[in-house]
Amino acid sequence: MVSVVSGSTAALQGQIKRDQLDLNDWVTCVSAKTPKGKAEIQKISGEISAAKERIAEIQASKGASATPSHSSTPESRDHGGLVDVWA
Repeated sequence: MVSVVSGSTAALQGQIKRDQLDLNDWVTCVSAKTPKGKAEIQKISGEISAAKERIAEIQASKGASATPSHSSTPESRDHGGLVDVWA
């Protein structure tokens, strides 16, 4: 599950970088002041914000799922509370 989360976060970060490049192109373009340019700038800015929010959600859920549960069973005590997740 962690690799899927990491992969999702990495994909979103890559998308943010591409969108920021596109945004920079639009902002510095002579068309930036036109209605189409303004709409495109707003659209790309919204996509960047949405991706950043999604990353924050993923990281928050990752932190919540990483909260250790303490078990008092003899099996967990024998192994220092570690669980073999590859088994």
